[in-house]
Amino acid sequence: MFNEIKQLGKQTFIYGLGSVASSAINFILLPVYTRILTPKDYGVLDLLTSFNSILGIIISAGIGTALFKVYYKDCNTEEERKLTVSTALIFLMSVSFLFFFIIQFFANYLSILLLNDRQYSQIVFLASLSLMFDVLNTIPLSVYRAKEKPYHYIMISFSKLLLNILLCIYFIIIVKLGVLGVILSNLISALSVDVLFIPYMFKLYGCYFSKKHLYKLLYFGLPFIPGGICTWIIGNSNRYFINHFLNLSQTGIYAFGNKLGMIIGILLVNPFQIAWPPILFKLSNREDNKLLYSKIFQAYLLILILVGLAISLFSNSIVSIIASSAFHESYKLIPFIIISNIFLGLQTIIVTGLWLKNKVYITSNIILLVSAINILLNYILISKYGLVGAAVTSIISNGILFFLTYLFSNKYYPIQYFNYKSMYLIIIAVSVLVLNYVITPLPNIIYDIILRFIIFFTSLLILFYLRIINPFIIKTLLIDFKNNR
Repeated sequence: MFNEIKQLGKQTFIYGLGSVASSAINFILLPVYTRILTPKDYGVLDLLTSFNSILGIIISAGIGTALFKVYYKDCNTEEERKLTVSTALIFLMSVSFLFFFIIQFFANYLSILLLNDRQYSQIVFLASLSLMFDVLNTIPLSVYRAKEKPYHYIMISFSKLLLNILLCIYFIIIVKLGVLGVILSNLISALSVDVLFIPYMFKLYGCYFSKKHLYKLLYFGLPFIPGGICTWIIGNSNRYFINHFLNLSQTGIYAFGNKLGMIIGILLVNPFQIAWPPILFKLSNREDNKLLYSKIFQAYLLILILVGLAISLFSNSIVSIIASSAFHESYKLIPFIIISNIFLGLQTIIVTGLWLKNKVYITSNIILLVSAINILLNYILISKYGLVGAAVTSIISNGILFFLTYLFSNKYYPIQYFNYKSMYLIIIAVSVLVLNYVITPLPNIIYDIILRFIIFFTSLLILFYLRIINPFIIKTLLIDFKNNR
């Protein structure tokens, strides 16, 4: 069992580095953003980023995921694989250019629709251009994943990250371009990847187009669009409700708190979502697969909760250190965002039964239902409770997504994910979060950090005492790591 968990951990780590790199720019530069940009500026940036993400879902048409499947399952020769990659690249270039020219004509309208002001039309235009280049980055990254070259994947991701950081520092701190500087940095870094790797892709795979292969790609990829849009609604639509009922500054404050709460998603949830599917199907052939799925779930639950508690306990200190006082109230939102992301992370394993029984359409239906509930709750709760209403809606939405997936998955493929230790762990975690909420942050940040550390360390001792954290397993993993360094 340890070998399977170790393999999963290794793959999660490798692709997790790439996932972290693609998102780390938002975290590394948070002190810069929140010291130089106002909450209103950060709200503008977040709304544009969210809009780009849903456009990216539509434009990419699931080609990145479909390429991985068609490359392996439907192509029998190297020539067919070359034709598939070339077709995917030509299609994405064509669609990206088409959307870019459409947005160019409607930039003023989109600026008013998204940001309630025509003055941002130039930034909307440049953001759409950045998106076009970013979508094309999908092909080299997907090709290297398909060819099982994770270090090439990481090289591209980290090179783009480094360039983006340097450009952001130049445009924001030195030239003082504000939001425009962030957009330009994203644009240039994405364009650089395209300039370096797209010609290489054409040289390697040729410049050919096949309707047959495009059909295969779209047949598999297009069904991902509705699910992607619904997932976007659950994770991003609240920003537009906040902007509508409150203002851009409040949107920026929520976006900042959400970004810090998403640390657990970047470090643990996203990498696991990438690494889990192949391990899931590999373990499905074993007689003890249900036991393995259960053990992995319980280990993952423990890790998510421990990291989530640590971030939640020190959220006030983190915000005080890296952000200006204008963003300070966002620390209250971080525990809510953490809980929401824990539900989302656990759903990755809970869906196992539906995948193994080819009932994936049920997942799509659940996501569609939850996205509708999310819109309704956003409208009701944000209008009444503001930013806290948005955070609570996030928890309720991902909680419903988790529990419905659990019910249907266990109906077709029963697995005992929870045991008494899991329940103790959840009770202790909730108790710590309530205690953290009740205790008002101390005026002296050093004393406050010491107090939160005592609470966290005490909870660890309780978990060790109840053997929820198993010293034997930790010792075994450490010995295994030492022997295989």
